[in-house]
Amino acid sequence: MGNATPSDEPLTSEAKLDADVRRMTRRSFTTGAIAALAGGSAATWLATRATEDGALWPLRRVLEFNERVAQSFYSPTRLAPEYAVDQAAEPRVNGRVGLESPLLGADWSLRVIGQRDRQIPLSALKQLPAQK
Repeated sequence: MGNATPSDEPLTSEAKLDADVRRMTRRSFTTGAIAALAGGSAATWLATRATEDGALWPLRRVLEFNERVAQSFYSPTRLAPEYAVDQAAEPRVNGRVGLESPLLGADWSLRVIGQRDRQIPLSALKQLPAQK
């Protein structure tokens, strides 16, 4: 009974805290390492997939799923209600900041930057045939 070993002595609250911190630090590091390996493996796997219609096929599948969801929510059968003209209200104005002076469309032009910079006036653009 008189032979007490250091392991038989009760741990102080500071020693318990140190032991808990070491245990949690190891666990956190292990969890982080596993997460980093999983993320790196997933990125490598994704980067090596074949493309389909200009996108990697897993991403294409996600885009197609999102499209199906959007089409189900925004289908032609779920349109906003229409009202008669006599029930129409005055549209509200969000603000006039930046619109103090009237817009002069005649002064507008399109600037194309490339091998040769070009500036095309709006009147020339309006003369182009319409495209669908």
